[in-house]
Amino acid sequence: FCFVTPSKWLASRVGESYLKDAKCRVINNGIDVNDIFYIREVGKLKTRLGITNEKVIITVTDDVYSARKGIDVFINLADYYKNEDIKFIVVGGKREDLQRKNVLYVPRTNNQDELAEYYSLADVFVITSRCDNFPTVCLEALACGTPVVGFRAGGISETAPYEGIGRFVEKENIREMINAIDNFLRSPKKCYAGSCRDYAHYFLSKEHMNDEYIKLFKELIYSGDSVDA
Repeated sequence: FCFVTPSKWLASRVGESYLKDAKCRVINNGIDVNDIFYIREVGKLKTRLGITNEKVIITVTDDVYSARKGIDVFINLADYYKNEDIKFIVVGGKREDLQRKNVLYVPRTNNQDELAEYYSLADVFVITSRCDNFPTVCLEALACGTPVVGFRAGGISETAPYEGIGRFVEKENIREMINAIDNFLRSPKKCYAGSCRDYAHYFLSKEHMNDEYIKLFKELIYSGDSVDA
């Protein structure tokens, strides 16, 4: 049978398991890049948050207390930039033990339109996970025109494989992560937004994912294999 994974990293793990003799196909997950995750107007959001001319660095997490998600790394970054005109935003909850003047905690939201506004507001999206498969948050940020910075761990770096839309560093290397962030902050976001959006539109959409599955199913019909995803 054929085993489908969303990332090359997971495919390599499958190859090391008892499924090593199975065929394995990588088909990246897709998101709605047309009606939900696209570049939004953020004037009202900036006013509500009291943001004027500051740069914005954002992360989105479903668990601010998870060591694997690495919010401590995000706060370390905020400490490094504490004298800069930069606002750090955490969407997904609040850490009372990690309060900083330049960090804004936003409650977790199930409103995807609101989430798309936060992605659009940011100059850089930072994913601090110490390991992940093919995180959807990176895809959503790219679709909203925001470049991605994170650790080269698991399949994270596969979400934004080109330097113009993403940069990834070795795990726990905060110095290199800062360099990657600075690389994007040196230029206006408009220099990267189009490339991020175009990549998401052509390679990270639900339509692209569906096309890849249809091609696979056609191959399997003629080969007689089954599929497991």
